[in-house]
Amino acid sequence: MKIIIIVLLIYLIISFILFLLVSLKLPLLSKILDKLAGMELNKYKEITEKELKWFNKIEYKDIYIKSKDNLKLHAIYIDNKKSNKVIILSHGYRSTARRDIYPSCHEYYKLGFSLLIIDQRTSNLSKGHFITYGYKEREDLSLWIDYIHKKHKKVILAGISMGATSTLMTPEINNKIEYIIVDSGYINAYEETKYTLTKLVKIPAFMFMPTINIFCILIARFNLKKVDTVKALENIDNIPILFVHGEEDLFVPIMNTYTNYDKYKGPKDILTIPDANHGMGYLVDKDKYIKKIKEFIKYADKQNLKK
Repeated sequence: MKIIIIVLLIYLIISFILFLLVSLKLPLLSKILDKLAGMELNKYKEITEKELKWFNKIEYKDIYIKSKDNLKLHAIYIDNKKSNKVIILSHGYRSTARRDIYPSCHEYYKLGFSLLIIDQRTSNLSKGHFITYGYKEREDLSLWIDYIHKKHKKVILAGISMGATSTLMTPEINNKIEYIIVDSGYINAYEETKYTLTKLVKIPAFMFMPTINIFCILIARFNLKKVDTVKALENIDNIPILFVHGEEDLFVPIMNTYTNYDKYKGPKDILTIPDANHGMGYLVDKDKYIKKIKEFIKYADKQNLKK
């Protein structure tokens, strides 16, 4: 009996530690991941430095709103006076807008968009203790959509990784969004967490996932299993969506995007980038990426005229 209790306690302790690793805001872990990403980004230093130079010169405005659970959320707004379209850009899990979004900002600006670059809850100037894999982030995004919509601007959504997943799950997609661009999104947070822990942390994650999810529900107030883009896409049928993914993604397998693309019944297009790891498609082949974006915008505008 004592052995059973000890084994159970060890199991619960490991599960709790994994829950913290998965969801709690951990600045040290974020810094480690940022450094690892920085090593990858160094291969494309010429592109990133050029884009950041533009960003550092452009005039922008800091904007703050309150989340439904009373967190202070931050975004940067860059006004393109020639445009009535605003693209809301969402970064990924344990990442930052500077890493995921800033390198492509100038190109989106040149394409005729004003930019709203959000800090996801727990990131940079946005408050919060827990990352919820898109579960609460989608509600935050919904508030940002309302903020822009009230200014009588057309809204476009673009997200990368967790930002892509939360974008596809945003409740207000049907009636307020012109079109969507999603890059490297995962289908289901439960399965993605299990995959990541198994492949990258090298543990038998299937043993711990049920208890990790219980901790998520009881402590962080979200359910990993309810972050599901396939189910969300069943409720959308008239919004043009461009699905993008790197073919060598080690963090979110490309089958996630193939599945989303196949399941979606509305107007759509897809772009895959050879040799690109997670979220790196823009940097690996910028010309191909931008060419497809331009083609998709023309296609999406035509689709919207038919409505």
